Amino acid sequence: KENDFNPDIYFDIPGYSTKQNLDHQNRYASAIDWFKQKGHMVISNGPYILERFDSTAQYAQLKAFRDPNYPFKPGDLYYGKSQPIEIVEVLGDKLEKDKDITVNVDVNGPGTLGLKYVFQEPSSGTIISSGEANHLDSGTFQIIILKDQIDDQNLIYHLHIAAYSDELANLLEQKIDLEFESSTINEVVNSQKRTQNLESEDSKNNDSLKTNPVEVNVNKANSPVTMMIWVALISALITGSILLFFTLRSKRG
Repeated sequence: KENDFNPDIYFDIPGYSTKQNLDHQNRYASAIDWFKQKGHMVISNGPYILERFDSTAQYAQLKAFRDPNYPFKPGDLYYGKSQPIEIVEVLGDKLEKDKDITVNVDVNGPGTLGLKYVFQEPSSGTIISSGEANHLDSGTFQIIILKDQIDDQNLIYHLHIAAYSDELANLLEQKIDLEFESSTINEVVNSQKRTQNLESEDSKNNDSLKTNPVEVNVNKANSPVTMMIWVALISALITGSILLFFTLRSKRG
């Protein structure tokens, strides 16, 4: 300050020199006064002041800066809670065999509303279709699930929907269970039972063939197999007698 030091390399800009403005002397004086009061040179322009600092005691005290000329006070910038998004009603949550499914969703909320959906098969987690719902009017949306995307072997599907607005940062999600009518469910269950019964009967027949081989009845005297056995025995007996006869005769000769 006494030498009127001014770091031109940091503060001078093309076309303007801080030497033309004596305010830097006032700033030097303010910094010196700050050090005399606080005992440190931590000076910032943030919302807090380092009021006290003791490195030996590892202690620091922060003080909030409150400018009396600040134009706002607590609560001035609070405008209350925003109007939430609400899913009012969902129509068409039943599946029908070999028919396209139409689901209508009524949504209430501020601004321009939108609705997105994800159609999912829950057992495998496969996402079958997804996209933006058709906007019918201000708050009604329509989702069409094609019959080719529905397998009646799956008795339930999940429809995930998300409603949003251009005036809100958040959205509202909901999961809808799409199920077949009770008559369709009974038909599918009965069909599955019939299939299981047929498979069970085929399995029993195969096991019976393996454990119970075909038995040949040789107990009856007049059966063809018994007669063939007797013929074979008699032929063998005659052949053996002839061979024995010629053997003995050759020895005597």
